[in-house]
Formats: sequence, C-alpha cells, structure tokens
Amino acid sequence: MVSQSPSAERSADDPALARSVIAPPSVARAMAVDPGLRHRMVSEVAFNLYAHRGCADGYALDDWLQAECIVDARIARLDRDEAS
Repeated sequence: MVSQSPSAERSADDPALARSVIAPPSVARAMAVDPGLRHRMVSEVAFNLYAHRGCADGYALDDWLQAECIVDARIARLDRDEAS
C-alpha cells in the first residue's frame, strides 16, 4: 500500500504551490516543447513540496508525480489564457 503525503491533497491551483512555478506566458509555450526546461521546473516544484512537508524523506516519487501534475496544469492554463 502506498501512503500519500499530506501535500498530495493540495491542488495545482494552490497559491503557495503556484508561486513555485513562475513563468510568463511566452515561456510556457517553450516549456511545452522543451523537455529540459519542463524537467527543471518539475524538479523545482518537487523540491518545494519536499521542503513544505518539512524535508521528510520517503515521498520522492509522490513529490515528483504531483510536481508533474502541477507544472502540466500550469502550462495548460497559461496556454489557454494565451489562446483566448
């Protein structure tokens, strides 16, 4: 059974987590096609999740997967905003 970290309950719309990924819309398009930049952003968000939880070990995969969701949701939201 996989235990879920307390931060996993936080959504991609959480302002505290949203601040950890700051990119203007023009950069968001580049992130959608640049896997290196996306990887760096996911890494930064995953670290912020780890730090927010008090640097408790044992949740690296949970943090990474949640960070991917947060980054992808933010990119999608920026793309939608830019398209409208």
